Amino acid sequence: MIITADTLPTFPECPAFGFTSEPRYLVKPIEREGGQERVDRRWSRPLSFFTAVPTGNRDASVIQNLLVFWHAVGGMSGSFRFKDWTDYKSCKTNETASALDQPFEELTGGEFQMVKEYTAGSLTQIREIYRPVGSTITVANTLGAVQTDWTLDESTGILVPGGSFVGDVGSWGGEFDLCCRFTSNLALVIVDGHEIQSGSFTLRERRPE
Repeated sequence: MIITADTLPTFPECPAFGFTSEPRYLVKPIEREGGQERVDRRWSRPLSFFTAVPTGNRDASVIQNLLVFWHAVGGMSGSFRFKDWTDYKSCKTNETASALDQPFEELTGGEFQMVKEYTAGSLTQIREIYRPVGSTITVANTLGAVQTDWTLDESTGILVPGGSFVGDVGSWGGEFDLCCRFTSNLALVIVDGHEIQSGSFTLRERRPE
């Protein structure tokens, strides 16, 4: 297997922060005269939004790492990889990922896009996975046999099978990040002794162009 590394930096782990995660769909409810409601769904795919909720004093090293990262990416202008701990696996977060978890969407030219399906009854939502964590990914053919001859781009989630790939590309398992940016300024609280006590900020997932 060959992993083409993503050039985006990865958001520093901030164990001292709690995050509120909000996967959203853009919808427009329309009220009718008879009291009925029509809901117009404007986004076919969800976008995730995050709010950092610091509680109590933060360790100085955590705040400094965040401050350095904020400047390095240019504040709200830069993009980076971010792990949404509520949804970062091909399976449920309390389960172990398997190469049989999720399908691929076949593209032109022998390329395959990683996707994740969410199913409830007869309804299925498909979500493209654009930022896989290459070191965690396993791939199987349509017969369920794990294959190792493939190339994966960590910045697109596109897989290309190699010459010794047996059978057709079938499914994948592993972890993934999101492409995000800051959507607020970094607000730092400074206390007596000129120490930074805490910080707050918001993030937004970025959809590919």
